[in-house]
Amino acid sequence: MDEEELTMKRDILVFEIRGLCYGVELSFVAEIIRNPRISPMPWLPEYFVGVCSWKGGILPVVSLGLLTGGAEGESEAETGQNYAAAVLKSGEYECGLLTQQNPYILQISEENRLEGGEGDEMENGCYLAGRYQVDKEVVLLIDMEETLRRMVVCE
Repeated sequence: MDEEELTMKRDILVFEIRGLCYGVELSFVAEIIRNPRISPMPWLPEYFVGVCSWKGGILPVVSLGLLTGGAEGESEAETGQNYAAAVLKSGEYECGLLTQQNPYILQISEENRLEGGEGDEMENGCYLAGRYQVDKEVVLLIDMEETLRRMVVCE
């Protein structure tokens, strides 16, 4: 890796949950929906909180808290507080990522990368693209392509 690749900055959208920071490359974020109306769907893995209408279609919505290994009942939609869904797209796959926290944008570069994390699978099928140190925060960058591909329930 040359010097230019090490210092090239990438924008990521960061969500804080349970004291940890999770990031998604901004190139995967299509929109952020505030307080989407979510309809529950039965017989899906626990991290799916339901579906919502988005631009004339049906968008599956997953809980970031449950997707990253949080306890059952930690679903953001169940708390009755304000929440947002980041609409994520990768190739033919799309979903809403639900969170109560206001996301923010950070810049990362390869020189901020920490050892380990790449390819790691978290409890519910969330895959990591790496870990980065930004100021005092460690950000777990989610591999959205692999995570969305693995969340497909039926084709």
